[in-house]
Amino acid sequence: MPAQADLIIANASAVNKTFKAMGVANGIAKWADTSSGILAGYVTITMSMRWPNAASEPVRHTMKINQPIVVTETINSVSYLKVQRRNFVNTDVVTAQDSTSAEKADLMAFQTTMTAHNGTVNLGNQVKNNEPTT
Repeated sequence: MPAQADLIIANASAVNKTFKAMGVANGIAKWADTSSGILAGYVTITMSMRWPNAASEPVRHTMKINQPIVVTETINSVSYLKVQRRNFVNTDVVTAQDSTSAEKADLMAFQTTMTAHNGTVNLGNQVKNNEPTT
């Protein structure tokens, strides 16, 4: 099995962010963007795969992104950091055990293209602007 490597992913401003490999525990691989220097403010990515217990159950791959928003709060002249809110992305890819590699490749291509589509359905703009799905 290959070693877990750092991930370099561009943000909305096309600035590359490095998500450092934090290890694998209980079947869940974790990466963190530690550039904020504040543990509570680390943006994290986790990935896991759940093997089915029975032949009729699907295989489930899960990716989660957790984006905490940290602010400085001052009470009685004492300042401290506080997680004000969290934003999440949860992606599940569920396939039958007997799915072919081509079927799974198509599924992932559809998902990738749909997320970045510039046509009438643009999930990125809908999320950014709080627009309803059209």
